[in-house]
Amino acid sequence: MKGRWPFRLLLAATGLVWLAMTFWTFPELRRLSGGLEPFDLRLTGYGVQEAATYLRALGEGGRHYYLTVQQRLDWVFPVLLALSLVGALARLVSGQMLWLLAAAALAGAGFDYLENAAVRGLLLQGDKAQEMAIVELASHWTVLKGLGFGVAITGLVLLLLRAGWRRIRG
Repeated sequence: MKGRWPFRLLLAATGLVWLAMTFWTFPELRRLSGGLEPFDLRLTGYGVQEAATYLRALGEGGRHYYLTVQQRLDWVFPVLLALSLVGALARLVSGQMLWLLAAAALAGAGFDYLENAAVRGLLLQGDKAQEMAIVELASHWTVLKGLGFGVAITGLVLLLLRAGWRRIRG
């Protein structure tokens, strides 16, 4: 019974940061870049030319916004999401399945932090990104972040469906 409140607070904090990014910072980054997707949302990756185009479209003001507002939120979000996923998974499954899905969530968070560091480098370099190998690295971390979190979230959804089905069946 006592474990519910900390978990609920964790879920609330995760939800608030997700809402802030989804309805505030990402739309603002799209606006600043003329409708282009931020690096964080390009889960299939991106090339040098795409990165350079995005950075040019963002301009100095947009890069500053990404570095400050978006990245501040995104330094908190990965750990909140990973802990929320692990907490939810632990309520539904145990043993090897929990360890595998928790490892995927934690890996997703780790890759998100690596992505954030690489994207920071891109944003600081600005229009010179065409010449940098860091674009490939940032893209690599973005794809791996999506895979890690994707596996954990898919596992959680399937476990929730299984729990719902068991509840319906009685």
